Amino acid sequence: MNEELKNGLEKAAADIKNINIPTWDELPSFELYMDQVITLINEYLDVMRDNEDEGVITKNMINNYVKMKIMPPPVRKKYSRLHIAYLIIICMLKQIFSISVINSILISDAEPEEIKRIYTAFASNVRKAADIDISKYAKDGVASEESCVIRFSAEAIILKTLAEKIIKNA
Repeated sequence: MNEELKNGLEKAAADIKNINIPTWDELPSFELYMDQVITLINEYLDVMRDNEDEGVITKNMINNYVKMKIMPPPVRKKYSRLHIAYLIIICMLKQIFSISVINSILISDAEPEEIKRIYTAFASNVRKAADIDISKYAKDGVASEESCVIRFSAEAIILKTLAEKIIKNA
């Protein structure tokens, strides 16, 4: 692995390790309005933005998730910790799954304790997954950007397929 690729991978890994997925207790305990929720989610998931000018969530997206019953509706136009947890999970899962698959994973009328349990496990696993050991790819002969992208894509495809099979059989 050349030095430039190694440095690029280390920088990307450092960015990913700084992913700001809060614990359940770090989520706001007070209710927020839509614009505040959008700002907060975009701050939490900043590392996932493709473009600085675009966020990972919009007002229309949130309204659609409620209409599709992927998440519960706001109460008097305010969103609670529960809603924010749903939105973080949905935004992250959208990177790999269709909305119909996400809808089969999340239950919009689940008890708050169940969502807390799901969110806590999800956030913990995201933090673990973000702790990438780049050195293993150097040892495995990933020598170019192309081979690196192919390797990461192949791993992502296999893990996504495995998750879909588990969802299908659940």
